Parts: sequence; structure tokens; C-alpha cells
Amino acid sequence: MLALVVASALPARGQIQILGITSSANFAVGRLLPGSLASVFCTGIQNVGGVIRAQEYPLPRMLAGVRVTVSGTEAPILAVADLAGGSYQQINVQVPWGVAIASGLDFEVSQLGVSSHFTTSPQGPWPVFFVDSSGYAIAQHASDYRPITESDPAKPGEWTVVYATNLGPVQNQPADGYPAPPGVVDPIVPDTSRYAHYYGLAVGPSADYMSTRIESNYIGMVPGSIIYQVNLLVPSSQPAGDLVFQLVNIYNCGFFFVVGCGRNFATQAASMPARIPVGR
Repeated sequence: MLALVVASALPARGQIQILGITSSANFAVGRLLPGSLASVFCTGIQNVGGVIRAQEYPLPRMLAGVRVTVSGTEAPILAVADLAGGSYQQINVQVPWGVAIASGLDFEVSQLGVSSHFTTSPQGPWPVFFVDSSGYAIAQHASDYRPITESDPAKPGEWTVVYATNLGPVQNQPADGYPAPPGVVDPIVPDTSRYAHYYGLAVGPSADYMSTRIESNYIGMVPGSIIYQVNLLVPSSQPAGDLVFQLVNIYNCGFFFVVGCGRNFATQAASMPARIPVGR
């Protein structure tokens, strides 16, 4: 799909055109929250051969002569890559912690005096979990951090670690471009709304307030990293096969309609579903 867009939208030399912006977790278009990792796909970036990666923290605000701002704030850059023989480029950035998201995010990519803008939608799916090429979540056995794979699946009753982004503000929040402090837990900031009922994991793929919940003892940033982890206890009753799960944010709005909340139990947000293989 992207290749078709590129083929029909190659810019004139010296121009930059943003083709789309996705979550870096699963390359899906959706709502992006502060602190999340985003991938900008564009054409017209010059002088990039292969992949150019940031080498250390704090992440740079310019890489390969490329700058990215998000709603006026310079974004830390993880990498710039030339793809498909130079047909288009990918820029991975961290969305600055302080940006407002209510009206979407205004991305500007610039290099060599030329620039391009693109505004994301504040609505749409909520991409959270990193996935591999087969569609499985990037996850590890919590006991020794070996990867969870189809040949080495999770087991019922086992703790696992699933990796994510796009979960929003955390406690002990690091500065833009810096990782979470090593050895310090940085859980997400709790929802203080009077209507907050449940924020956590549930069995997917269409989780809501009636779905079976999945136990988690930590949702927050990985110590020493800029990504998040979600600890997940595989239900003891889980049969062999795929465990499909989502993060959900459930509000209890009461019997009467409440502006901004609704009535009765309401799913304020549900992440795009993810899955891990489970064996017996």
C-alpha cells in the first residue's frame, strides 16, 4: 500500500512530502500520546544511505541533517532510514512529553532549508503493543527474559513481560530524549477521574467492561529505556493457542447520563489487540 502511494507521490528534487505517520509499535495509524514512539514516512530526505541511528542518550534533535518538530517542540530522533532503494524514508521519533493532543499533533519535517507539515488525528485506534513480523506481541518470559515464541510459548499461570509504547505520562517522568532512570520504576500516571473504574488488561479482541480481566502488577516504562512494559499473568485457565489481550480504560458513569462520560459502564479507550502464543 505504501509503495503505491510513493510511486504516485514522488516529490520534485529538493521537496519533502510526508506520506503518513504511524505508531512505531505496529506501524498502525492511530492516536499518539506524549512520550510515545512514532514513525514518519516521507519522501525527499537527502544524503541518507541505509539506516542512521542515534548513538547515545539524550537522543539528538537533529540526525542526518533532519529535524522534526511536533506541535512546535523539537522531537528527539531515534533513527533515519532510506527505504526501497531511496524511494521513501522513515524517521523514528519520540513525541515530546509536553505536547497537547486534543486537536491532533502537527508534525514538521525539515532538512536543507525545506520542510513539510502533517497533522495527525486525535481520534482513531490506540496502538500500544510492539509486534513482530508474524503479528505476535514482542514479549518475554518474566523468569529469565527469554523471548516468547511459537516454539517457546508462554504457559498458563506464568508471568510475562510485553513491550509497548503510547501509554502516556508516567511518574518520575524523564526529560524528552532521555530514558527512564535505571533501577527506578516509572508507572503510568493513574487516572484521577471520579468515574475511573478499571484500567488494565482484558481478554480481547473486543474488550469492554464485561470482558475477563488479566492480572498485571506493573504498567510503566522499562527502567533505563524509552519504551514501556506491561507485566501480564497468563490466566491459569488459558487453553493452548493464542492469548489475545487489550488494555482497557473503563469508566463507571452511573445510572444517569453524565456529560463527557455517558451512562453506566463505558469503555473510554481500548488498545488495538495483541496476542502471544500459549502452550500447555
